[in-house]
Amino acid sequence: MLKVLVVDDEKLGRQMVMRCIDWEEIGFQIVGEASSARMGREMIEQLHPDLVVMDVRMPGMDGLACSRLILEKYPQIKILILSGHNEFEYASEGIRIGVFDYLLKPVNAQELRKAAIKAKEAILEERDYRKEFERYKEELEKHSGYIKDRQL
Repeated sequence: MLKVLVVDDEKLGRQMVMRCIDWEEIGFQIVGEASSARMGREMIEQLHPDLVVMDVRMPGMDGLACSRLILEKYPQIKILILSGHNEFEYASEGIRIGVFDYLLKPVNAQELRKAAIKAKEAILEERDYRKEFERYKEELEKHSGYIKDRQL
């Protein structure tokens, strides 16, 4: 199961995200919820989620600033941004930062499910790619002496 962290300053918003779809059915487990971006960043250190579903507008640090900090340290984490604002600036900033998807509130359950499944596929694909890369790297190191001898 992949792990999900929900970050929204509004309790109702967090509950809606956690309950509007069957996360376990699509291979996710909600491991935590945070009421601020700062709290969310701290929880990431402890919980190591694969997916973060985050509101864009929160007091203190907003979701985009938090996403930037998260992705600098944990580029493998996928972030779904939720926003009540249909403003191009927010969406373009999110894309520039590297968030995985940007959904408008109120979130449609089907859209959230679709975005989560898409994120899951990307996470698993990247994991497979890293495993394959490590396997090739080990093979290369294992045979490096032979390759050097053949070259000379």
